[in-house]
Amino acid sequence: MDRARAQPGAALDQDMKAALETHLGYVATGDAEVDETSRLGLSTLAKVLDRRTSAAVAEPVALDPARDELAFYPLIYWPIVGGRPQPPSLAVARITAYMKTAAR
Repeated sequence: MDRARAQPGAALDQDMKAALETHLGYVATGDAEVDETSRLGLSTLAKVLDRRTSAAVAEPVALDPARDELAFYPLIYWPIVGGRPQPPSLAVARITAYMKTAAR
């Protein structure tokens, strides 16, 4: 996670920003190269959406599904990195709830 996420109130600030602007999200893996590739890919997608549609999409946001509110993100990319442990049960439960809501 980035340094801002470790500070008290950072999650609330991120939620407020996400509620006011449309952001694409990606699950932070802890692998700097994978996370940067995810960020760059979604940033490019946001720029294409901005140019070709009426959608105004802000910069992508790194997410921790066990901690962050997922409902604010219309699209969440989760890169799977080999050798990483399974996500905690809280993260799985929150992702399941997000998927059920997003499917409607």
